[in-house]
Amino acid sequence: MGRLAHLKREAFARLFNVPITEKQTCVFVEPGVIEQLQSMVPPTTD
Repeated sequence: MGRLAHLKREAFARLFNVPITEKQTCVFVEPGVIEQLQSMVPPTTD
């Protein structure tokens, strides 16, 4: 089982400092990257 994160193209390009083309539908990242992204976002309160 894997993990999935949805980022806008502009946000991805700013965070990772790499371009992403319009035709590119997804990217694969190294283990730990999604957890690092989650640590940058404040937890939600329900």
